[in-house]
Amino acid sequence: MEIHLRILNLLSGGEEFKVNEIYPIYVETAKFQNEKLAKISFTWALKAKEVYAELYREAKKYDDQGKDWPLEGNVWVCPVCDYTHVGLEALGKCPICSASREKVREILA
Repeated sequence: MEIHLRILNLLSGGEEFKVNEIYPIYVETAKFQNEKLAKISFTWALKAKEVYAELYREAKKYDDQGKDWPLEGNVWVCPVCDYTHVGLEALGKCPICSASREKVREILA
């Protein structure tokens, strides 16, 4: 259990670090260098990492209580930008990159 909790803490902290430190620098560097596609890519990645961080925080709340996270539905991942959604159905389109529902992959919970 202690190793599991340490891994969860590392993952959560890693995502928080990426959201707060790494990707904002990448986005600003792409803007500064006028690299429009890189800016789009890093912005999408930042938004996806913000979702990951929130999912890790939610999972950690249950783990701190010694419980499994009771997911409602399945996990859906956009293969274009990595946006992750937990729910009974995929969203109509990806809220980050606008990929169609047909492209989103279902991962059974």
